Amino acid sequence: MGVKQRRQDIAGIRRRDIMKAAWELMESKGVLNVTMDEIARKSEYTKQTVYSYFSSKDELLVAIYLERFQERWGSHQGQMDAMPTGIDKLWAFSRSYYSYFAGHPTDLHLLIYIDFRGLYFADIYKKLYAEHKEYYDRTEKYMQAVLKQAQQEGTVRGGLDLWWTLSYIYLSLRANLNEIMMKNGLSAAKREELYFTFVDILIQGMSPAIDKSAIQKGGSLLKKVKQDTLSRDKMQSGSRG
Repeated sequence: MGVKQRRQDIAGIRRRDIMKAAWELMESKGVLNVTMDEIARKSEYTKQTVYSYFSSKDELLVAIYLERFQERWGSHQGQMDAMPTGIDKLWAFSRSYYSYFAGHPTDLHLLIYIDFRGLYFADIYKKLYAEHKEYYDRTEKYMQAVLKQAQQEGTVRGGLDLWWTLSYIYLSLRANLNEIMMKNGLSAAKREELYFTFVDILIQGMSPAIDKSAIQKGGSLLKKVKQDTLSRDKMQSGSRG
């Protein structure tokens, strides 16, 4: 192994150490409450070393987001692959989206932070994205293929721009989910019902303008969620009585 390779290996180890330390702090303190000083102490590197690998906290957070996206995408695609039709795949994506972020709220907070900071359009995002562009392009092509399948099957309107439609789906799902998760006093069952009610509206909005019957198969999930919520509420009410 040459000197150049050893240096690259060391750099990779340090980057991973710093990202791991930052993530652990964010999970315990929240995305907004972690400083670069704390990350340096947690990773056991000097602050100067941390800044030599990440020019800012925003760059560090983008790097973490892009890495964790690859981890969660596997669960999304696995559930979609198991579905036969395009509309069922869209419902599977929405289910996987909910279950993942409900179990990993820090990932959702990080995603919302990047949204509000406008980091998707920043140079640091473009630079880090370019390092894994081939992987992310594959996920985009996969989702576009799902929409195309649904269009061919008549459950999503033809003529929709695939890129903009997917962007709208992603932004709408996470904004809605974040709003639901931030509301106090909601049971887990109620959060789930509110989320899937929104998904039902979102998918109906993409369906052919007049005939909504084509989406009812996927919509049966919403009915099940409402039934489960009602059953759980009755059980809880009975236990309190």
